[in-house]
This record gives sequence, C-alpha cells and structure tokens, in this order.
Amino acid sequence: MEVKLISSAAELVKYREKILELEKHPWTNTLFTSYQWIENWIDSYPANGNLSIILIFDQNELKSFFPLMTVESSSLKIKARRMEFVSLSSHGDIICPRWHGLVNKLGGKLLSFLAENPIPWDYLYIQNMSSRAPCVKRLIGYCRENGFRIETGHLVENQRSWYVPLRTDWQSYYSSLSRNMRQSIKNKMNRLKRDGKVEIVHSDSLESISEMWQGILEVDKKTWQYESGTGLSSPKNALFYENIVKTYSDRGLDLWLLKLNGIPVAFSVSIIYNNKVYGMRWGFHKDYNRYSPAKVLLAEMIKHFIEMNYTEYDMLGKFDEFKSKWTSFCRQQVEIMIFNKTRKARLIHGLKFNRPLKSIIRPVRTRMAAEFNS
Repeated sequence: MEVKLISSAAELVKYREKILELEKHPWTNTLFTSYQWIENWIDSYPANGNLSIILIFDQNELKSFFPLMTVESSSLKIKARRMEFVSLSSHGDIICPRWHGLVNKLGGKLLSFLAENPIPWDYLYIQNMSSRAPCVKRLIGYCRENGFRIETGHLVENQRSWYVPLRTDWQSYYSSLSRNMRQSIKNKMNRLKRDGKVEIVHSDSLESISEMWQGILEVDKKTWQYESGTGLSSPKNALFYENIVKTYSDRGLDLWLLKLNGIPVAFSVSIIYNNKVYGMRWGFHKDYNRYSPAKVLLAEMIKHFIEMNYTEYDMLGKFDEFKSKWTSFCRQQVEIMIFNKTRKARLIHGLKFNRPLKSIIRPVRTRMAAEFNS
C-alpha cells in the first residue's frame, strides 16, 4: 500500500476524481467526509489548521481518505499539536461520521505512517464517534498492541445526537409525540393564524433559493445565536454558509421559511445527501418567541420529509432538550485521543490522565513546559 500526504488545497484538487469515485462505496457515503464538504470547509476556514490529509492507495486505487489537519493548542501549559478532522475546529456542533475502516489494515497503515512520518503531531483527537461502533473496541486493542496510548472519553449528556427515523407515515410519527407536544404545536399554529397570514415557504427550485436565502439571513440577524456570534451571518460563519448555498444549491440544499404577515420569523437550512436529511441550522426571530415559530416550522418539515421517503432526519449538534421532544432516538458519542510515541506526547498523556503522575509532577510542571516550548 502507498500513502500520500496532502498539505494544500491545490494539491487536493488533483485527486478530486479519485475521491469522488471512492464516495460511491456505501461505507464512505456520508456528508461530512465528502469531497465537496471538505473543499468547502478548507475554502471557508483557511487559517484553522495545517492540512495533513492522508490518501491510502492499493495498486493505484484509492482505498481510504482521511481529511485531517494539525492545530496548535495548549495542554497543561505545554504547547501541543492536535490532529483532528478538518471540519471540527470552528464548527464543533456538527457531528462527524464514524471513521469506517480505521482499525483494519487501512487504519493500521494510517497510524504507522503518522508515527514514522515527520508530521508534527502529539495526539490524534477523534470526536463524535458512535459509542456503539464495533471499531471502538478494536481500535483500543490495536493501539495498545502497537505502542499507542489511547483514551476514550466518558459518555456524557451533551454528546448525544438526536435523529428522527422517517420510514413511517406522518400520523404514526405525530401520534408518537407526547400529548403536550402535539397540543403545543396546534396551539402555536392557531396563535399565528389569529395574528395574521401564515406562510410556509420551501425551496423547490433553483430560482427560489436566492430570494429565500436573503429572507433567512434577515431572520438570522434577529436570533440569539447571532447575538452570541454563532449565527449564519456572523463574521466567522458567513463565508462558510455562503459557500454552502453555492455548492449545494443544485445538490440537495433544502431551505424553509415561515412568514407571518409577510415577515420572515423562522428558518431552517438542511442538506439532503444520500437520501438522508442533515439539519444544519434552524432559528427564529427572538421578538416572535411567543409563537414558537421554529416548532411550527419543524413539524411541517418532518411531515414533508416523511412524504418524500427520506430515511432519516439527523438533527445534528450537541444535546439539546428541544430536540428530545421530537424523537426518542439518539446516538451516544464518545471522544477518542490517540497519543504519539514521542517523549513529549507521553508527557502530555501522563499529565492529562495519570493521576499519581499528575500529583508528583505538578510542582515542576512550569519548568518542564518551558523546556518543551523552547
């Protein structure tokens, strides 16, 4: 097997067709490791980290694609170089798919390459891996057998990711919601109708996307997310979502707007990929909170998704009580850290996870940090 290291966007373009061919395999066909997604992320957040994308070939056939980057960080006052998926640094609420094949021959080749290659990295950080994935146990075994220290994060509440299975009919799904939830949806819709004309708009053509996007941005600037700096049009996210619209306008972009008396008050942005709906963002005008417009809009969306025979609506993101009202299905995620075999990486591991060592070494940590940071 041959391993290639890609360190620039220009170099990655040369392998575009081979990566797209690889995506035809069902085990790789997920949105967040697709070529278009990775390319968009690199274009939108060029300063996030140094690209370390790994391609593994077998007789000139691409077998695996690992979109990685290294990020400068600090661990217990020691400068550390963290390696992670390209699309996690600035947008950690997006759930990354499982690393299929990580612990088989391809995964072994990857870890061996990283350990032997002069890429500067201290630990590999894998976020949001399904706790039920059989490869988790195999990954732990592989690392221990080959001298890599590995730690798996605790199963915590905010690492649950909610999703709605759509292989059902609307009435069955709606009946599965709590009585209070059904009554709330009905009451909020009635309140909207009493106060004016309610219009729910769905992007069903390329021509409608541009106008709808302007309406979505109008609402976004009135959300609490925008005030906190995490809105669609916030400075750090604006280019990314502009690129999303350009890239996916004819490849599954799914936009929704709820208007009251002609004023946009709630929105949703999703991408439909491989017959699955990825719920990227939704929000509502904070001055219209009393109507719960996002709740009303989401009910109409899920009804439509069921009618379209999509397989799943992945609500993405971290744990949110609001999402749990729509479904009882969730994926428990874990975090995995694999440490390099270097002296510095072992020190970082010991300081982070070895409690006896931590208590012994704490008085001299500052001196050791100065040595490794020099």
